[in-house]
Amino acid sequence: MRIALLQDQVTQKESAFFFRELLQLPDFHAWRKTEVDFVDMESQIPKARLQRLKREVSRLYPEVGQRFVERLEADLAPLTEQKKAGPDDIPGPLRFKYADASLHIYTLFKDATFGSLSLIQEICLGFLCPDHEFKSKLTQFVYQQLSEVFDFSEEYSRLHQFLRRAAWKTPIALLAVSHVNVINTISSIAQHYGVGLDVIRSDAEADRLIAEQKRGVSQRADNLI
Repeated sequence: MRIALLQDQVTQKESAFFFRELLQLPDFHAWRKTEVDFVDMESQIPKARLQRLKREVSRLYPEVGQRFVERLEADLAPLTEQKKAGPDDIPGPLRFKYADASLHIYTLFKDATFGSLSLIQEICLGFLCPDHEFKSKLTQFVYQQLSEVFDFSEEYSRLHQFLRRAAWKTPIALLAVSHVNVINTISSIAQHYGVGLDVIRSDAEADRLIAEQKRGVSQRADNLI
């Protein structure tokens, strides 16, 4: 998401909305597991949740947000059963299942009226029904951003040339995170050209390992004495 923000592919409001809604989903951390559903597809969408998301996406996308939800409600109306309230069978608010919404949201994304939506817009609107298609779009978004991180294009040859020479004498700082370890990529390219690089870790985990190694050496020295 940070990469998309830096490239102006996502707005600050979209980013805030995305994380706010994602963290409210049960098992949100299992977004890559296709066998885990965020919601029970056979359960009814809570009216309060639907109305809240309708307000949120209307503010987020003034031109299409409210129209999208209203179109969804209109398309699902013939398929829903109205609640009976009281002895006079007064119809209550419409209720429909996530499974019904899933099919119609997918259809709306293909509709010419909403055909120009970006991927992040489809994801944000997809919070109305976070189904398997929603997970697919999340995966597509993540891999799309990761591919752009490693898209050197014309600079790719310069990177290889830089590593092949390896003529620098001062350390080069590289930021590595658990899901994008660019240090391994750089080291692999350098190894391809027979250049050995010394990786000096400066994170808290490395400090802990060094401290344990020093403690182990001290304990062995005490035993020898």
